[in-house]
Amino acid sequence: MTAGGRLGSPAVDAEVASPQKLVLCVDQDAEWRAVLKEVLPAYRLVFADEAFDALRETNRGRFHAYILDYWLPGSSGPALCRDIRKADPHAPIVFCSRAARDECVNSAMAAGASAYILKSEVSAELALKLRSLLALADLRSLQANVAEDAAIQDELERRVAQSRERSVAASERSKQAIERTVRIGAQKAFIEAHGTLADFEKWWPHLYARARESDDDSEL
Repeated sequence: MTAGGRLGSPAVDAEVASPQKLVLCVDQDAEWRAVLKEVLPAYRLVFADEAFDALRETNRGRFHAYILDYWLPGSSGPALCRDIRKADPHAPIVFCSRAARDECVNSAMAAGASAYILKSEVSAELALKLRSLLALADLRSLQANVAEDAAIQDELERRVAQSRERSVAASERSKQAIERTVRIGAQKAFIEAHGTLADFEKWWPHLYARARESDDDSEL
């Protein structure tokens, strides 16, 4: 596995080390990798031989775009494309392959490919297509940023409201617990002073409310 020509450099390290956009290229052809480096010098290319290696790279870091061959060891480009789309629905995925049959092109596009380019035509077309797709992705991400900000604000406001509701409920439970405790002691004192339960029930709400008002005033 190589990243930008260096053996064993993980995608996440490449993203930190360079401001260039990261592109995952899944193709085991060494000559083709050299071509990609030549025609895409503006990007940080991370190479994978097969689908398993590619998915491992996507777990390590996030890519701005993907370039896939149609034929891959142990899998296929469309199958990998579908797996990528599950986690990254909108990033550009460009197929570059020698598979020129219509059914191959249709299969790749049905799997979620953004474009399909034959390797024989790649030199000029790939750089232009990738730049166009990334520009569109950047624009959509800017628009999505507005939705993200709104979602953050809505969630924070919801959490604050829930916290307030829990606080009010907890405060109310605390007040009720205090009242029960005070009532038990007050009733005991009332009965020991030879008062009747009926009179205690009649006077208790007023006496307790007056005591709470006095207590609140003392706190001020």
